[in-house]
Amino acid sequence: MLERSVVWQKLQPSQQVYLLQIIRYGVSGLALTALMSGIYLLLVNNAHMLPALSVTLSTIFASVVGFFVHGNFSFRGHGDRANPGRRFVRFLTTNAIGYFLNVGFVILMTGVLRLPTWTPTIAFCTVTPIVAFLLCRRWVFG
Repeated sequence: MLERSVVWQKLQPSQQVYLLQIIRYGVSGLALTALMSGIYLLLVNNAHMLPALSVTLSTIFASVVGFFVHGNFSFRGHGDRANPGRRFVRFLTTNAIGYFLNVGFVILMTGVLRLPTWTPTIAFCTVTPIVAFLLCRRWVFG
């Protein structure tokens, strides 16, 4: 259906590839973000864990799953796959950046601003995925 659209026909092949990566990243990223946010909320609300510890554990779990999902689905066929060790370290670094962003959102929203514990999930689902996509596409899987 996308391939038949007028907009698609006007795109250069490199732009089509980029758009498909964004779409695949969006689909898998939403699923991974929902997984991470769900684990975070379960740990905070049901296990009564501190928000910062909850976001740490949920990020670690989602990162392991995400490496395989993004490498095999979101960015399949993109970049050089010759050095998987380097790619994994870069992926972990990218996720560490996302993690620190998310911890910052938790500290700011639940600590400084005293907002409800669910409010950081808004930033988890918007800001962090954009930063992670750009890093993954250019640096990790590029």
